[in-house]
Amino acid sequence: MEKLADKKMVFVRKWLIGMGYFFREYTMYNLIFTYFAIDIFLEGGTASYSYIFWLKIFGFITTATIYYWSRKKYFYFFHNFGLSIRELFISAFLIDACLTFLALILSNLIYQWIF
Repeated sequence: MEKLADKKMVFVRKWLIGMGYFFREYTMYNLIFTYFAIDIFLEGGTASYSYIFWLKIFGFITTATIYYWSRKKYFYFFHNFGLSIRELFISAFLIDACLTFLALILSNLIYQWIF
């Protein structure tokens, strides 16, 4: 039973290391779209959720395409960690969506506090 737990811990550790490297580089490109999402949210309020959603989808697809074609050989590093390209991009999208949601909440609170 301990061997199964050790294998799970090794997988989680590899996933965290791999996602750390991938997300750090990927986020640098995707922050532009997050900034625009915050700007749209502060200007339009809750009525702008659909615009933010489509902006983030467009930003994700654009960034993923550019990253995939410019860094194709770099994915072997993640393959050695046991992570597929699909897992990398899905995880990055989910993490980015959560961070965007937190950024929208924090920017709204700060905006209301200042003004």
